[in-house]
Amino acid sequence: MQRIVLANWKLHPTTPKQAEKLFLDTYAAAGKIKGVEVVVCPPPLLVGAVAAARGAKKSIALGAQDAFSEHAGAHTGESSCKTLKAYGVSHVILGHSERRARGETDEQIAEKVAAVLRVPATTAVVCIGETERTEEGEYYHTLRNQLLSVLGSVKRTQLSRIVVAYEPVWAIGKSAADALSPESLQETVLFLKKILIETYGRTPASRIRIVYGGSVKVDNAKACVEQGGADGLLVGGASLQPKMFADIVRSVVPVVK
Repeated sequence: MQRIVLANWKLHPTTPKQAEKLFLDTYAAAGKIKGVEVVVCPPPLLVGAVAAARGAKKSIALGAQDAFSEHAGAHTGESSCKTLKAYGVSHVILGHSERRARGETDEQIAEKVAAVLRVPATTAVVCIGETERTEEGEYYHTLRNQLLSVLGSVKRTQLSRIVVAYEPVWAIGKSAADALSPESLQETVLFLKKILIETYGRTPASRIRIVYGGSVKVDNAKACVEQGGADGLLVGGASLQPKMFADIVRSVVPVVK
């Protein structure tokens, strides 16, 4: 299963020209790295600009930061996954912690996941994560509930189009040293895989990639994958610096033995 690194640009940059430059600089730095699927996710109004700059440069995929649960209708201000697909979007981030903090529910996220899966060859990147981590282990219940609530209606045949992005909210914005340790990440990844196996069976569950997000830096990227067991990374702030982002991508390229 190929590793994946997603760049979440959040609300950066601010103009189409800046977005085009950021993509082209990212492509120049990371576009020729083999062995890792790379996806850039610009703000919604800049998807078109990045799509134009991307052109035939298909070694970097285009993603979106959200999509609505319906493909058309009276839904002012929303973005249809079908429209995003028309621009070449192949991945959609759903349920990011910043959207959950503004009131988005598991039920709403589940509806969006279903909408994304109704569009052929489109992958749903489903974000989950606890707001705090205590010794009592309550966060395990939080993760289980989020995972099962959001993926409850996903069919076994659709699992290869699901990426679970584990992003502990408390780790966002911290240094690599203060973020989740590789050992703790490994425990969490194994826990999530156990839930998926119990729900779908071992072989179908193995088609789902689990990536880590939360203060991903060059300093901890390799350890998150090699020691933490993640299948890739969801990168925030560091993805706005093309050379640094490329170093992160390069650090998780599988070693051929």
